[in-house]
Amino acid sequence: MTQPLDFGLLGFAELLTYLVVPQLQRHHATGRWLRVEHLLEAARCWTRSNSGDIIWPQLTFTRGAQQLAEHVARILEMTFDAKTVASMFVDGVHLNFRSPAVTEIYLICAAQLQTH
Repeated sequence: MTQPLDFGLLGFAELLTYLVVPQLQRHHATGRWLRVEHLLEAARCWTRSNSGDIIWPQLTFTRGAQQLAEHVARILEMTFDAKTVASMFVDGVHLNFRSPAVTEIYLICAAQLQTH
């Protein structure tokens, strides 16, 4: 049995970034947003890959990931084209925090969490 993760603002900002990035990718590719079920599964995958288990009350912010993705899409002056999207992941799964796009999204997520 895995232990529940107890991470602070930075951990939640990373998880939220992991949820916002695919929202932006999906919306750019199809004009549609991911459903909450997909975000919950992504959150489970992220926590498993970080050797933990997330407590359900901590997942309530996954519903806000689409709203935050909409906000990010409005304020960032970048197009999520194939080149940008490709640079956002190291191996197709793990976020590339050296990518300027991921860094900007992470900073927005961290700022959003600080205000709530």
